[in-house]
Amino acid sequence: MEVALLVEVHCLACNKSTRVSETILLEIAQYLQRESMDVGLLRMVCRACKSSFPFDLACRWEKVIGITDMPLDEKVNRAWSVISAECTNSCPSTTLIAIRPFGTAIASVEAEFPMWRKRISWMRIISL
Repeated sequence: MEVALLVEVHCLACNKSTRVSETILLEIAQYLQRESMDVGLLRMVCRACKSSFPFDLACRWEKVIGITDMPLDEKVNRAWSVISAECTNSCPSTTLIAIRPFGTAIASVEAEFPMWRKRISWMRIISL
C-alpha cells in the first residue's frame, strides 16, 4: 500500500490548520516550477479567515504530523487553485495558493475574492 506524508498548514493570522498531503504540496511546487515561479515560499490563503500567509515548502518536514493512505481519504483530499495578484502600489506580482476540499468549484473560490481583497489590502487579483 502506498502512503503519503501528512503536513499541517497553519494560518498565521487565525491559527486554523489544514491537513494537506505532501503529494498535493509537491503538485503545487511542480506547477509553479513549470511556470517559472518561485516555489521557495508559497503564499497560502486561509479557508477560515481568508488571510494570506507564507508557507515555507523547504521546511515542510517540520510540519509533518503523520502519514495517510493513498488514494487520499476524503478528509485530507484537497484541490488547489493558483491565483495571481498584484500589489496596488506596483509591486511585483504574487502567486497565492488556495487549498480547499476536493471537489470545490472554481466559482466557489472566486466568490471568496471580495473577502480576500478586504483582508489583504495590498492585493489586486489579476487572474485565476
